[in-house]
Amino acid sequence: MKKILLLFATFSLALVSCRQEIDPADPMSTGDEVTVNIVPAIPDTFSLTKAPGANANSGKGGITNIDWASYDLRYILAIYKADGSALAKPVMKEFKNATNLDATFSLRLVPGNYKLVLWADFVTAGDQANDLHYSTADLKNVTMINGYAVNDESRDAYFAIKDLTVGDASFNESITLKRPFGKVRVVTNDIQDLNSGTVPTSVKITYPAGTIPNGINAVEGTLLSGTNGSAVSYTANVNTFYQQGHDAAAANQTLFTDYIFGIPAGQSAIKFTIETYDQTSALIRSRN
Repeated sequence: MKKILLLFATFSLALVSCRQEIDPADPMSTGDEVTVNIVPAIPDTFSLTKAPGANANSGKGGITNIDWASYDLRYILAIYKADGSALAKPVMKEFKNATNLDATFSLRLVPGNYKLVLWADFVTAGDQANDLHYSTADLKNVTMINGYAVNDESRDAYFAIKDLTVGDASFNESITLKRPFGKVRVVTNDIQDLNSGTVPTSVKITYPAGTIPNGINAVEGTLLSGTNGSAVSYTANVNTFYQQGHDAAAANQTLFTDYIFGIPAGQSAIKFTIETYDQTSALIRSRN
């Protein structure tokens, strides 16, 4: 492949949830309850747009690139006992859209030690009952659902884990979320030369067996055991709505993006085969 760049990016994202108060008894601790506000914020590096278009950038993530008319951002807050063995409070959820992503979880806790887990992902706009891309009923076992897809920015997601010590005074706690995976981008700067003078309209990605982790334990911050047991292939249209960053130049094109679970943070080799197709579904070129 003449001039293809394979880029991995893991971005930090500070997110916030919305105000909600619960006050059940906490059997693990004693003392007077205090108010704890969980208050993250979205960093400037993730500029928000209402819909993909002139500001879409394949180097950024879902916050910038999704169509906000189709999705809401869901926040999940889980407070566990300090060892992560059991929930200390009921799970809290809030849903936000592009008009206002800022929010705060406000809850009452008795003095003691806790483990705080935050998860944020995209769900279908207006649907507060169902997961979209990730099963979240048990944050110790977060896996892909509803089919794998490349070139889908709504698969972006974020999480954070923090040990929380609650004393006798109320306080605010800032939480910075990050991706539980790396973002994979395959881009070219000679789109027509690369594909024999033909601009591809779709791309097929095949990952060999043992390449894709099954999911993560978001409470412990570790990958689940196991990977794809056999080779898997995914076909998608080339996302032509990317128009900023690398894709601003006419000869440049992002062929595909993907989000692959990858904890701890670092660099890993990902093997795959990429095939490009024209508008008649005829194969243009195949590369490993």
